[in-house]
Amino acid sequence: AKVDDDTVVRVDSLTRYLKQRHDSSSSNPKVIGRIISNSPVQTDGKWREHSNYKHTTYPPWAMGSCGHIVSRSVVQFVTTNKDSLYDYQGEDTSLAIWIDEDPIMKDKVT
Repeated sequence: AKVDDDTVVRVDSLTRYLKQRHDSSSSNPKVIGRIISNSPVQTDGKWREHSNYKHTTYPPWAMGSCGHIVSRSVVQFVTTNKDSLYDYQGEDTSLAIWIDEDPIMKDKVT
């Protein structure tokens, strides 16, 4: 799980939610959180994206300030490919772009 340092996680509630709604035996990659869709790429200001990202909107991404959880297979994908993954402006949009740019992950993530 990823949360900001000013966030309190209610572990009991999170555990109950995950047990009720997500099959832990599934190997399908998952990103759970507040998913933002059709978000325009920032071209100026604090969250301005690097110029090498050429799209006008981001792929669906989990808003980092709200916290998010990724499955083991997503963690394995990132750690296996960490040396070749470009570090975009934020870890939340970076994760979405990495998944979107990988044809195997893109078709499997729920």
